[in-house]
Amino acid sequence: MKHAVSGYQIWLLILAVVGLFCATATQASAQEEDVAKLIERGRKSYLTHCGSCHGMEAKGDGVIAPYMKSMPSDLTQINEHNQGEFPFDAIYDIVDGRDVPGHGTRVMPVWGPAFMGMDETASKKVVKEKVIELVYYLKSIQPPISGLSPMMGGDPN
Repeated sequence: MKHAVSGYQIWLLILAVVGLFCATATQASAQEEDVAKLIERGRKSYLTHCGSCHGMEAKGDGVIAPYMKSMPSDLTQINEHNQGEFPFDAIYDIVDGRDVPGHGTRVMPVWGPAFMGMDETASKKVVKEKVIELVYYLKSIQPPISGLSPMMGGDPN
């Protein structure tokens, strides 16, 4: 038995597809906006806590860099030193500092406990979010690397 499709059913199908498309586009846009906000918060935190050593442009040339025993890293070269990939988890561990095994003294502050100490009411979740924001910002400032896919040059998604 053959089932005939009515014009009404076709319109319902078209509306459903358009609705799905709009919902997906809206969700993707909201995610991009969330990442942009995360990066902006990370940028502000970077300028407040990291810029004096690593520099305002993250090139390792902050105002106190000349007075340090070890020159701060150029944080715009993370991808370059990692075959074009941003090692998010490793950078998180370095910034947070609590789970990095010690080999001698650590020049860079251990920001996980530092953030916790700045706000006595900060939960571990809040501290983790602050570190993640910083890492997303660092990821966003990686320049494209010639010869590699454009997605590897610091796209935060």
